[in-house]
Amino acid sequence: MKVKSKTKPNNEKNKEYRKLLLKPLKGSFVSLVFTLLALLIFALIVKQTNIGDPAISVVNQILKVLGIIFAAYLGSKGIEKRSFLSGGLSGLLYITMCYLLFSLLDGKMGNFGLFVSDALMSIVIGIIIAVVFSKIYLNKKKPKQDNTPQNI
Repeated sequence: MKVKSKTKPNNEKNKEYRKLLLKPLKGSFVSLVFTLLALLIFALIVKQTNIGDPAISVVNQILKVLGIIFAAYLGSKGIEKRSFLSGGLSGLLYITMCYLLFSLLDGKMGNFGLFVSDALMSIVIGIIIAVVFSKIYLNKKKPKQDNTPQNI
């Protein structure tokens, strides 16, 4: 008599773990490209109009948060189990790639304390966005139940 194991075979586990790592990486990269394009457009607007420094800081922060949200959405989309891990990882990868890219463009490493606070913020936002979107996705996937009383 064969006993069925409740654990998944290694191939399925590896595929699931690979998906948990590759989707956040892809989402973070796409979000980074979106952020770069948005920053280029914003730089053109700043050049044409003389917007003050406080407005530039606010817009940069807004673009950063939108980038985290977009990365977390793309990174956790379609993942039913452990989507919070995928969302948090997406946010962290996005902020890390932004930090490294902008440090490279600046020619020196940026403020590490600011990076740590951005990293913590990105993990929290990524987890929240992933959980919210996974609940929405799962609710759309479930069929509606008929709650009308049955006469027997």
